[in-house]
Amino acid sequence: MLWLPQHVVRRILDLGCSMKLSTRMLWAFGLLLMVALSITIGISYWELVVEAQDPRFLQSHGPDPVWLQLAEILFIVSPVIIVLSLGGWWITQRSLRPLEDLAAAARRINEGNLRDRLPLRGTGDEIDELTLVFNDMTSRLEASFQRIREFTLHASHELKTPLAILRADFGELVDEENRSEEDKLRFISHLDEIERLSRLVDGLNFLTKTDAKLVRLRPVEMDFGDLVAETVENCAALAERSQLQIHAPRIDSVKIMGDRHRLRQLLLILCDNAVKYNHEGGNINITLIAENGEARLSISNTGPGIPQKDQGRVFERFYRGENTTADSVDGSGLGLSIAYWISQEHSGKLSFTSSPEQTEFVLSLPTHQNSG
Repeated sequence: MLWLPQHVVRRILDLGCSMKLSTRMLWAFGLLLMVALSITIGISYWELVVEAQDPRFLQSHGPDPVWLQLAEILFIVSPVIIVLSLGGWWITQRSLRPLEDLAAAARRINEGNLRDRLPLRGTGDEIDELTLVFNDMTSRLEASFQRIREFTLHASHELKTPLAILRADFGELVDEENRSEEDKLRFISHLDEIERLSRLVDGLNFLTKTDAKLVRLRPVEMDFGDLVAETVENCAALAERSQLQIHAPRIDSVKIMGDRHRLRQLLLILCDNAVKYNHEGGNINITLIAENGEARLSISNTGPGIPQKDQGRVFERFYRGENTTADSVDGSGLGLSIAYWISQEHSGKLSFTSSPEQTEFVLSLPTHQNSG
């Protein structure tokens, strides 16, 4: 019986673990090949030499034809080859499993968890080298994203002051008594552009803070129906200029846990879009239904609809489809991104359906059951 000291066995195992993956696979398949050749040679020697020279075998059977001897060798060796092939397949799968784990871990990396690092196996093989390279790349990406966030935060913060000054100055110019109507209209146009730029800066600042996890919600128990009713009144004021009809056939009273300020922001974004992307004299329907433990808010309008090719990118930042890029439609492409983030932070779901005649956004939020 073969016996080796424990420290020798441990050394052999450590040596095997420290080998490169290619080296381990080469040794494993080399060993399988040696076993297969040894068995094949042994059986062939027995069939072609030992039995051919055995007098007892020759007297009882006579010499077998060569083809029959080769067939017997193939018949005996085939199961061994199959077993060794299965062993080779098992070794390959076991060797490649760390690569599958590495690919799965890499797929989980996104811009929100760039701080995470893939674990090292400690073998020092090619997979560990690949993991180190990937972790180094992730570190560089994290640093780049951090620099972009810091620049965006600082730039948007610095832009707020000059925009506020410009807004105040042009407001004073508009209010001057001796100012001509032509000048006033021009200054009002400048004020509109300044206001649009201010909303863009605020939205960019907000989304950058959400990426950096600097925005904290303040959830309280609230009646979502009251907030929706207030939004309907605001939406009616926005829709008055375009002669849109606001319909709110059903608004249930439903308790939820949420940040009132952020939810109001979300509702105003959806209502503002329903007004802007609508036909003159069209309709806006708003309903809030409480059922099956959730509050389901629907805001639909009779606008031109969202083209099929644009629907997959509606919630992307700065993305505006061809129906939204007209000069008459004001926007920055950030509103729905903000609304989507707010819905996610409230454990809700924001979705939409669109056809050439109607677009409907649906917000689903979990209700709050007061156990007290």
